[in-house]
Amino acid sequence: MRLPIESKYPIPLDEIEEDQPDHMKQLEELHHERIKTATLIEQKQKRVKEKMEASKDLANPYQVSNLVLLYAPAHKRKLEQANEGPFRIKEVGPRRTYVLETMGGVEYMKVLGRRLVPYKDRMKARVEIGEASHPLD
Repeated sequence: MRLPIESKYPIPLDEIEEDQPDHMKQLEELHHERIKTATLIEQKQKRVKEKMEASKDLANPYQVSNLVLLYAPAHKRKLEQANEGPFRIKEVGPRRTYVLETMGGVEYMKVLGRRLVPYKDRMKARVEIGEASHPLD
């Protein structure tokens, strides 16, 4: 069986027989290159995985009994505040999940850490002025 282009440009049979050893060498080299590339890919994947795992465990900003606000914009109207709470963290779970409880001690829900905002008590944030100034005599 022959291709149409072979009638225009014939390939001698002795040339095909001579190319076989070179072809086998090329296949062997290609096989070795594939192995090298596969090991490089595995090493790169390990580095990326270690970096991702390190960044996940990097920050666990909330501890048990911390006060937080829950970001829930779907429950609010246009000009209302998008946070609910304050809630107390009852339990810290894996992968930055937290179990919240109300201030009364009732378990509320389990949420991801990205939905939490630290609660800052406004009463504690007030600055004490000190003694009142004396009126002019």
